[in-house]
Amino acid sequence: MVVAGAGYGKTEAVYSFLKGYDATTAWIQLSKRDNLGSRFWENYTHTIALYNEKLAAKLSEAGFPETESQFDRYLAIPEEEIVPGKKYVFVFDDFHLIEDRSVLRFVERSVNIPFPNITTILISRSEPAINTIGLLSKGLCAHVDEEDLRFSEEEIRSYFQMRDINPSPQTVSDVYNRTEGWAFAVSLAGLSLKKKPTRDGHATSAMKLNIFESIGSEIFSGISGDLQSFLVKLSLVDHLSLDFVKELSPDKNFMAEVTKACSFIRYDAYLNEYRIHHLFLDYLSQRQSALTDDEKRDVYIKAARWCVDNNYKMDAISYCEKAGDYEKIIEIVYTLEQMLPSKTALFLLALFEKIPKEVYEKSDTLCLLYTRLLTTLGRFDEAIFELKAIIEKFEALPQTPFSCRILFGAYNNLGFAHYCNCMHAHDYDFWRYLKKSGGYYPLSGHKVKGPITNLGVGSYVCRIGSPEKGHLEKFIEAIAASVPYVSTTMSGCTYGLDDLARAEAAYFKSDMESCEKFAWQSLYKAREKRQHEVENRALFFLMRVALAAGNYSQIRELTEQLKWQLDKADYINRYTLYDIVTGWYYIAIGQTARAPNWLKNDFDKSNINFLVHGMENIVKAKYYLAEKRYPALLAFLKSQENEYGLGAFLFGKIGMKVLEAICQYRLQKKEEAMKALQTAYALARPNALDMPFIEQGNDMRTLAGSAMKNKNCAIPRQWLEKIHKKAATYAKKLAYVALEYKLEYKNDNQKSLSATATGAP
Repeated sequence: MVVAGAGYGKTEAVYSFLKGYDATTAWIQLSKRDNLGSRFWENYTHTIALYNEKLAAKLSEAGFPETESQFDRYLAIPEEEIVPGKKYVFVFDDFHLIEDRSVLRFVERSVNIPFPNITTILISRSEPAINTIGLLSKGLCAHVDEEDLRFSEEEIRSYFQMRDINPSPQTVSDVYNRTEGWAFAVSLAGLSLKKKPTRDGHATSAMKLNIFESIGSEIFSGISGDLQSFLVKLSLVDHLSLDFVKELSPDKNFMAEVTKACSFIRYDAYLNEYRIHHLFLDYLSQRQSALTDDEKRDVYIKAARWCVDNNYKMDAISYCEKAGDYEKIIEIVYTLEQMLPSKTALFLLALFEKIPKEVYEKSDTLCLLYTRLLTTLGRFDEAIFELKAIIEKFEALPQTPFSCRILFGAYNNLGFAHYCNCMHAHDYDFWRYLKKSGGYYPLSGHKVKGPITNLGVGSYVCRIGSPEKGHLEKFIEAIAASVPYVSTTMSGCTYGLDDLARAEAAYFKSDMESCEKFAWQSLYKAREKRQHEVENRALFFLMRVALAAGNYSQIRELTEQLKWQLDKADYINRYTLYDIVTGWYYIAIGQTARAPNWLKNDFDKSNINFLVHGMENIVKAKYYLAEKRYPALLAFLKSQENEYGLGAFLFGKIGMKVLEAICQYRLQKKEEAMKALQTAYALARPNALDMPFIEQGNDMRTLAGSAMKNKNCAIPRQWLEKIHKKAATYAKKLAYVALEYKLEYKNDNQKSLSATATGAP
């Protein structure tokens, strides 16, 4: 940790040291914008790409690891790139600008990685807000502070001599006393003496002036007006890459002249960027008012274009907002996945709310994106209100390709908002809005493309919360009615989802034959339209059917098909979902050591979107039960009884109560166990959802047997006998598969499939 105030030469000291140090160095230059996890990750992966583009692409796909689980996944990705015996250095510069807890936690976890050949350097004006007690206790944390960086009187004399300045001993002493060895002030004193060597007193008196006045008089005034204007323009942006600066420069040799004229600007080979000393940068920022609005806009537009080309999408959107280029904002947001991480959605919503109202009056497409953000954040009522206003406005106008495009988008967003909320509203009319959207689509002349065309399935396919008979069928009918329209208008999106919903419903009803039929139908449709998450979930149900049948050879074949998906570059969450499905299987057959580590640590809050994610929690719960961590599991089950937890879904409600019953029974709390089992039965009975019980194998056989002996149990004996028998059969099939697996892999080195797929050991 290199910790000192402004102007102590922290960055230069580290930079100079590393130039002579034999190591691969990744220098991450931080800014206030990095307090958004997704933006920090763009910055981090961009830096990694300077050295390893393949690794950077994998990290980018995995997304910012906000939670402990996600961080474990992150560790598995770069592990293969770490060459034993080779030294690596990660530098986080201007770390004092980071306040976001999730980013701080990432760096905290990173510095505690047990890799002996990796060193992290934090450069900060204040003590980093991370826990390094463990490293300090082991002698693994070095600290450089202001005292270490101060110039001594003798060092000041040597510095002046190096610059061909020969002041009197008294002047050197005065400079030392006035500056207290502050590197930046010493440098300014040297400039003063260089310019006016006969007036020693000028150097010491200059130290009494405001630092900006010193910069202005000693640095800025000595360069031409064109150079001054150019430098002020550079202060408008964070990214000063070599190619961007060349584009902004009026002359190809301009930057060379700048670096000669000003010692506070240098080229950084680690970042392939120019660096401006932050005190000089602050000074330049105060002079931005000298630029015209057109000059600023030109810089922001060029910066946005550079950011788009280099995958800094959040920054590009910010620069576009400053430039007033709202059409470009629309274009960039459409390249993002439909359901953004919550913090990213909040960041964009705040930016959208800064846009003047008159702009919205002229840009209805911007209004559509605003409603999409509201839906992403679960603010359905607001989104629906805004969308209905747009629809009312445009349906009153003559039809044109533009009006039809707006109506297509508005009805599509409206249908999606109702789809996301149907588990709470118990309203399955979302398909009607999607049908209206489909009617306007061919008249719009618009083609949808990009990440938005890939559906995120979520914890469960069937988004129903009510246990009443009929809701499950209504939802599946609504999905079946909507798929033809959505798959046409959204370039294949949702294709195969109706059959997947039927497969899920059949599975939980213990109708394995129908489940297998519909899952295969879903899989082939999904492959046809590249609906990767639908295909993944279809393979998951096929694996569960094969497990219930004790068909080990089919499970192996299906696992290979899951691996094939990892080659699909447009499948954003492929590694995560591969881990989840294979992790579920490993835990089911008692091979918990093979499950990915990120699925086995504590339940933690995440920045992932709550509307379309959460399936990993199903696997974590299964792991906690397998490891007999009952109190932790019970606490988690309680936490999921919220609006968007697993308890929002009917299948989740039942599954959670079944796990609660098993936990309580194992804890010898039979009364609580019977109560939970009866609640689960009451939820499952209207739709004959038996599989959540059967799938628990020996645990459910024991629990059902105990319930049959309990005179106070209100569950029909006939049902308990059926579940007892089927759970026992399931347990035997499960045991057979587990044995077959052990026989095949008895000499294996216990590497997980996930690690093999990602290239990590």
